[in-house]
Amino acid sequence: MLKTLGYLAIFALLLSVILQRPVKDAEFLWNNYQKRLSTVLGHEIRLQPTSFKRFNSALKEAPEKKQTISLLDSFKLSECHLGQLIANKNSILGKVALSSQQLIYHVKFIQLAPACIETLSIKHPMLADQLREELISKKQHAYSQFNTFIHSDRTIAALLFSSHESLPFDGTLKGINSLENALARLLSVKVAIKQQRWEDADIEELEKHLSLLHQHSFLKKYMRSLAINRYQLKMTNDLLESYSTLVQCQTGRSNQKLPILKNIFTKYYLADIQAYLSRMNSVYFRLNKPLIALFEETQYQQLIEHYFSEDPTALPATLTLEIKRHVKWWQAVQDTCGPLRPE
Repeated sequence: MLKTLGYLAIFALLLSVILQRPVKDAEFLWNNYQKRLSTVLGHEIRLQPTSFKRFNSALKEAPEKKQTISLLDSFKLSECHLGQLIANKNSILGKVALSSQQLIYHVKFIQLAPACIETLSIKHPMLADQLREELISKKQHAYSQFNTFIHSDRTIAALLFSSHESLPFDGTLKGINSLENALARLLSVKVAIKQQRWEDADIEELEKHLSLLHQHSFLKKYMRSLAINRYQLKMTNDLLESYSTLVQCQTGRSNQKLPILKNIFTKYYLADIQAYLSRMNSVYFRLNKPLIALFEETQYQQLIEHYFSEDPTALPATLTLEIKRHVKWWQAVQDTCGPLRPE
């Protein structure tokens, strides 16, 4: 019994150590690297917390259009599948439908209306004409209805904002597959609606895809990580360049700081940060095109382009410049002092 209790105590101690261990994420990696550089240079690197560019994150309410088909006409519609769709909508009168539900109804109406119009055209021609007018209107406004859904859906907003965590080093790609799949499905719905290929708009599974997005915080963690990497690397570069004289070598003399700095560069930048940046880069190439296409012409377009576009002022391009600048600084040290061997 005592032996079992002893094992349990050891297990509890190990578990507490694991739980207290800091997460090896973007903040941890940069703090680790900067702290060691500061110690060797003899100058504390005082970096400000990462600043994040702010974008409009206010949700826009999706206005729900009034039902134009009377209850009597709804009864006549019982002869076709559209009638059940309208009946379901009428059953929630007085309740505000979610923007996703409004979009589903909008597209399903377009998909079901032609067959219903054909069925009613002989027995109820006036109702058929009314449906025909409604169908034309819904086709004209379907794309704007999709964008309204993007603007007002809380899952979409939660996907992009309010993360206080960055991606962990050991699980950088965890969650990307399901995110990629959900984004592809949403994009296929958008493209089908924009091109008016109504039969290809897989609207039935819309809320299922939103549910998958809701389960993961991958995207906003990636965006936070990207901002941290670019900002901290730029600040580190600025400070290293201002301390360049501390690591320069005079002709025929060595600098005792250099082997230690080389160790830091190899162990904490190349092995940790550069590996992390490489994984981040693979995320960028997998997500940038579908995300830009999905959020094009929406209120989130500027935000997504800031994190995923190829524009020279966007974060990916400016991060690449800072990476090159950082390697150039180390290369300049090596050119001045000769090949450095880590101890």
